[in-house]
Amino acid sequence: MNAAEPNRLDRVEAILADLATSQQQFQQELEAERQQRQQQVEAERQQRLEFRSDYEASIADLVSQTTEMRLELSTLAANVNAYIAQSTSFLAAEQPDRAQFRSAMLGLQTETRNILLELANMRRRSSNGSDGE
Repeated sequence: MNAAEPNRLDRVEAILADLATSQQQFQQELEAERQQRQQQVEAERQQRLEFRSDYEASIADLVSQTTEMRLELSTLAANVNAYIAQSTSFLAAEQPDRAQFRSAMLGLQTETRNILLELANMRRRSSNGSDGE
């Protein structure tokens, strides 16, 4: 063996030691990255579960609210229909009274016209009588 060989062996051993250290650091970094990714995956999974839970709760709330609104609309429609029926009934009940009122007003109008004509005739006679006197 020559003197260069031990020196060369020392360099190879140093290189191998550096490689072992580098490999160990790489393994540690790889493990840390794997753990970080696993935590991210778990966090995303948890978020999806929470979202799904919220989503399902929202659906149940929406179904409940929709059902409640349908019932309220049905009640409102029934009230409107009852009001329309009541109004129609009142109008039908008022028809004879309205017809009687119109007839009475027409009679009053005719009577008023006759009285005014009679007054006009009386004035004419009165003015003819005073002219003739």
